Amino acid sequence: MLGYFWISWNGSRFPEFTISKETSFVTTPLNEDGTINYLAALNEKLGKDVTPENNAAVILIEVLGPSPIESNLQKEYFRKLGIPPPPENGRYFLGLTEYARDKSLDVDALYRNFKIALSRPWKQNEFPDLFDWLKLNESSFKKVEKTLRLDSSFSPLISLNADPDAPRNCQLFRSCAAIKGALCARATLRIQERDFKGAENDIVLCHRLSKLIDQSPYLIDAILALFCESDALTASQVFAASRDLSSSQLLSHMRSLERLSSISSIADRFDFSDRCICLDRLQNGLIYLSGKNIEGLAPSAKTSQRFFDWNAIFREVNLGFNELEKIALEPKFSAFAERLDALQSELFKKSASFKNIDSPFYPNQIADCGIPPQAIAAAVLDERIFKYAKHVMQINWRLRQKKAVTVLALTIAAYRSDNGDYPLSLQELKPKYLPTIPADMFTNEEPLRYHKTTNGFSLYSVGPNGIDNEGKGDDSGESTGDDIAVIVSKTSEFY
Repeated sequence: MLGYFWISWNGSRFPEFTISKETSFVTTPLNEDGTINYLAALNEKLGKDVTPENNAAVILIEVLGPSPIESNLQKEYFRKLGIPPPPENGRYFLGLTEYARDKSLDVDALYRNFKIALSRPWKQNEFPDLFDWLKLNESSFKKVEKTLRLDSSFSPLISLNADPDAPRNCQLFRSCAAIKGALCARATLRIQERDFKGAENDIVLCHRLSKLIDQSPYLIDAILALFCESDALTASQVFAASRDLSSSQLLSHMRSLERLSSISSIADRFDFSDRCICLDRLQNGLIYLSGKNIEGLAPSAKTSQRFFDWNAIFREVNLGFNELEKIALEPKFSAFAERLDALQSELFKKSASFKNIDSPFYPNQIADCGIPPQAIAAAVLDERIFKYAKHVMQINWRLRQKKAVTVLALTIAAYRSDNGDYPLSLQELKPKYLPTIPADMFTNEEPLRYHKTTNGFSLYSVGPNGIDNEGKGDDSGESTGDDIAVIVSKTSEFY
């Protein structure tokens, strides 16, 4: 379908904008003024075949209540969700900050204990406040368990304002971060209590929650889903440190991790959802500017908008997203990093005209009508890369490696259970436990680092920087490196 619309400026009409796959990307549905309704297009695609009965977002609303949805959006949001608005003062999941406030506790101290609890087994008498917090939320956990049988999680996108700076989505999935943390903390508690089945259920539920969050079209939610998945893997690594699990239990948990599907492809986001959100903001920035008498807008900026080739700008943005999609599909990290750096360098050069502009989404800041469309498009894409796209792709690579390291750590623990000690080298795991030993994806298929120690073992990838930091990195609590590691020590209080 091809069509076009004109942007109006104080009653005048300016050069047409063509609706096509190459420019607007989607061609329907249209607003009354002929512009693309991108949010409706996203809702249509994401909400296909979703009903209140098979939508996990409905259960998450039951758990969290209406507070994640902005009050001025709630009426339309719940109408689109197909459910009545929940009561404001129901019994909902209690976040850790709210719990600390209600109990007049030191919030910082409570979060320090919480961070420790996520990394190792812990006891009720060690962190009694955390234990009490989990008990208070048991009814919420039971509701979250209902999501295990559901595959869809559709949270409608709502906008009541054409201002590009206006809120354009609800915070439902972002509010799930506290639930994720609580599930992982309960899992490590249950490991200490030797309730391994219950711990595994919590870990699987956390993985499941990450898949539901990942169905949001926003990259910020994709980052949350990746962190949710990472925390669940950290809890699985605590399994690998246990001396009380049999080889069959460890291998069963390892296989359950292997069976869990990964979160959706980052490339799929660049192909549709993030692309539509970016084009939506760009279109609304143009409409907002052309239809408003913005205070402080320079006369040259007003004039310049009349002569921008918006077809060319939109085409360039689409070409940029096509390249991002290809980069996200790169099977090797070295090629991925090289192409991403090359694109970022190219965008930086093209967008040099925008060095002193806060955001290219707001054309009212542009005061020179001589800026080429390639520069405007590059500035739009440059903002996306710096803020989210590059970050989410790098986290995704780390997560893929962390999963492989966690699976291998569980296999090493199974070997110890059968043989009384850890293997001297990873090759001893073949062929009984693994047909092949996974390589480090950050070093062109070199082996993962493994060292049997007096107290246990260390297993790690050198991480994206390719430097062996001896297992030190953010995942190990050491910020001096970026290794992705599992460190098992017999000196843990757990033993």
